[in-house]
Amino acid sequence: MNFIFIDEKRGIIGKVNSNKVIEIKFISDSLVGNIYRGKIINELSFMDAYFVELSKYEIGFLKTKEKFSIGESVIVQVVRDSSNDKKALVSLNYKLETKDYYLKRYSKNKDHIYRKNRKNDKSQIEYLKSQYKMLLRQENFSPSPKLLIENNPIKKYISNNKELELIYVDIYKNKIINDSLKLLNDGKIYYKDYSIIIDELETLTVIDVNTESYTSKGDKNYLFYKINEELVDFILYILKFRNISGMIVIDFLRSDKNESLKEIFSEKINNIGIKANIFGFSNMGLFEMTIERHGESLKREFQKRLNKTK
Repeated sequence: MNFIFIDEKRGIIGKVNSNKVIEIKFISDSLVGNIYRGKIINELSFMDAYFVELSKYEIGFLKTKEKFSIGESVIVQVVRDSSNDKKALVSLNYKLETKDYYLKRYSKNKDHIYRKNRKNDKSQIEYLKSQYKMLLRQENFSPSPKLLIENNPIKKYISNNKELELIYVDIYKNKIINDSLKLLNDGKIYYKDYSIIIDELETLTVIDVNTESYTSKGDKNYLFYKINEELVDFILYILKFRNISGMIVIDFLRSDKNESLKEIFSEKINNIGIKANIFGFSNMGLFEMTIERHGESLKREFQKRLNKTK
């Protein structure tokens, strides 16, 4: 069963593939990604910066060496939300995205288009170009300020997964989703006759592979390697589903054939969209890798956001 789901009460959107949750995202009221025709309202010449009016209620902070006059219109994108006494940070180098491509206002690439993967889709390219031309025209229009493009995460997610059915759920009452959520808090996760013990620490994540009740009279050296190999997909699924990043250390079952796991990891990790550096086995026999950070782990996000709404 494949579908995308929204839990409106908890502000969650996600995707199920083959009866397994493969992605969960939190919907927020963030302005990040929104593109405005803003109005310059103040200059901080000693900082090469300006205050930009984005709306009746929001002021942006723009750092640039470009020169603007008070009252002048400027196209900017929010790259960081306001917090405490800090204004929202905005940039002239706005970024437009589709599922497989993105475009930047200022780029060394002459057509400004970049691919996220190998997919070739001319309709997405034409869409980005039309949006780009629209924004260039908007620089000379009025009034300012005005919201030109809203980064609506729900619409974007649905558009990027339009081949899938959309259902509205309570994540704790849907069996498929609820069963997957149990993988967030369990320190010990079972897979067939094996298990992995996973410990998310502040500075790294440690994964320990166990055979549980698995017994065999065969060559343990070979069998342990085959178990390790079989668990690679499952470990990668857990890492991606839980949005674990930073330093990862995996204590695989000992085998003199384990060096092959580095190549297997390198191949499979690219297929599921995780950006990582794989270092392989240390002198202590521990498999080491790092994953590029994309926010908090899903476990920590749930702990922070959902305890009051469950």
